[in-house]
Amino acid sequence: GQLFWFTEMVNYDHKVSLNGELTNDIVIHENIEDYDYDSMCDTSYIKSSGYHMWVPLGDKHYSTDDVYNGTFDGNGHSISGIICPAIMPYAKKLNAPLKLPYSGFAAATDTAAVIKNLTIENSYFYPGNRTNYSGTFAGINKGLIQDCKVENCQLQANSGGVCGYNRGSIDSVEVISTTIYDKYLGSFTQNAGFAIYNFGTIKRSLFDGVVYSNYNAAGIVIENEGLIYGCRNNGAVYSNLDISGICLRNQEIGTIENCVNTSN
Repeated sequence: GQLFWFTEMVNYDHKVSLNGELTNDIVIHENIEDYDYDSMCDTSYIKSSGYHMWVPLGDKHYSTDDVYNGTFDGNGHSISGIICPAIMPYAKKLNAPLKLPYSGFAAATDTAAVIKNLTIENSYFYPGNRTNYSGTFAGINKGLIQDCKVENCQLQANSGGVCGYNRGSIDSVEVISTTIYDKYLGSFTQNAGFAIYNFGTIKRSLFDGVVYSNYNAAGIVIENEGLIYGCRNNGAVYSNLDISGICLRNQEIGTIENCVNTSN
């Protein structure tokens, strides 16, 4: 459909500043909760399944030429049923499976990028390996994510509910009924309701899902060197090591104001 055409224009024709908007809700896959997530990184399984794997905007190498830098306006609509695992066996114009370093609606966004008024629901994201990041909207965000919602999604291993690594702005975003957990049992992965690392701003946002990690877990962020303002965690946070309802490590230059935690 037109959404996949849009991603091809951005990723393969290098039109990284291309703007897009939704005029209706889009369902890529239905009944995603019935899928075999443990097989999603098996190339032969994906090839035989017939699934339409999502290749994130700005997917290729997180270089200046490939990072998404446009505006994507959901216009209050939703995208449902995204499947974005670590391996893309059918990445167009590639002869071999593509291992994604960053998983999300966008792999990486640059400073001029805007994603707004968009709901992503009933979707699945998983990063390329335990040293990289995934998030529903971006693996790495340097732009603006505003007035968006994440609902009933699953993210695995080094994931934030919105982005893995934030150097931009997250404003008025809700993450609800979403589970963020470890794929690599016993590994040193970290998971958080919004982002693992925040060097930008996170404002007026809500997490109401479940975060689990064998290592570190937090309701908003693991580590903050930016601003977290007016956020709320109503979700459940579990860890076998260190845990926080809002922020696990707030560095000296980080600021947290007017935030509420009602978690366990």
